[in-house]
Amino acid sequence: MKKLAAVIFLILVPCLTYADTPEKKTITVVYSEIKPDIFKKQDRNKLSGFGYDLWEAIAKELNYKTTYKDSGQFSNLFSIIESKQADIGIASITKTEERERSFDFSDTYLESSIAIAVNSDLSFSDRLMTYIKAIFSFKVLIIFCIPIICARVLGLVIYLIERKYPDIPNKFMDKDPQKSGWDVASRAFWESMTTQGTGVAVPRTRLGYFLCYVVGYYLGNIINALFVSAFVGIVISVAWDANSEQIGSFNDLDKLKVATVKGTTSETQLETTNAEIVRLTDINEGYKMLLQKKVKAVVFDKPNILFFAKNEGKGRISVIDGNGEKERYGFIFPQGSPLREEANRILLRLIKDGTYSEIHRKWFGEK
Repeated sequence: MKKLAAVIFLILVPCLTYADTPEKKTITVVYSEIKPDIFKKQDRNKLSGFGYDLWEAIAKELNYKTTYKDSGQFSNLFSIIESKQADIGIASITKTEERERSFDFSDTYLESSIAIAVNSDLSFSDRLMTYIKAIFSFKVLIIFCIPIICARVLGLVIYLIERKYPDIPNKFMDKDPQKSGWDVASRAFWESMTTQGTGVAVPRTRLGYFLCYVVGYYLGNIINALFVSAFVGIVISVAWDANSEQIGSFNDLDKLKVATVKGTTSETQLETTNAEIVRLTDINEGYKMLLQKKVKAVVFDKPNILFFAKNEGKGRISVIDGNGEKERYGFIFPQGSPLREEANRILLRLIKDGTYSEIHRKWFGEK
């Protein structure tokens, strides 16, 4: 009898344990691929990303099973959530007043801003043309003109002082430069700056001597010292500006062809400029266009641009800060969803226990 009771007990215990284990609730997450928030790995079979890892940690705490649904285009995600075909949306979704009137957002899980990506991968011919344009730029022309202007101005002073003497022709201007007093005096000063001598004319007055041998000598040395450094500095500066299409901020995007994703806050910000906006459904297409030089810049969320710059675009694009306005990312829910409060409660717990910091460090380094 005791043996029979033991056998019955052993059979019933697993059944009782199974009955006590609550069945996991299934949550449907709709997403649009935006690196590094949520995206498919190279094998295309598994999702990854900061937002993905964070939601998985939240779902684990809530004992929820998650199924994922790709919205395709970013703009489709909102209609899917609104029609309650999914319980939550993840796609680096920025909180805006307009969106918060139609949807519920979780607490902010990441702060960001908008950035600009420009092409830094120039071909040899592009670089050559860039430096040729720099050498013949207006700034370099000014540098070349300074010593000539000095020689002509002080040559005029020397002419006025020395014209009574035979070395300087009395006539101010003449078709023959040897008979032009201003030309001869200017060449005398030029020679004093460049060769420390005045072969064409010898000054006879103390002031003329002082201008040629003292002012000319020191001015020539100063110009010689400054010319090389100024010339090189200006050429590099102009070439750098040309390489980046002179884009340093949103204000420099006017009249340029710029790519972004339709329906995003990046598009909204771009519409405040006079840029020619190329509206896309996939930001990766924008990066392809940038590298192919079909657009001058890409404007999008800074984490996404930085991720591309450190990976596929390494050494090929430069990143410039946008308008400086902060953006706050949140998970998105249908209005009135009870899941929002549950997610916020667990998100706060993960922040306090250090789990959030671990996930953040994995994707962005030290916080």
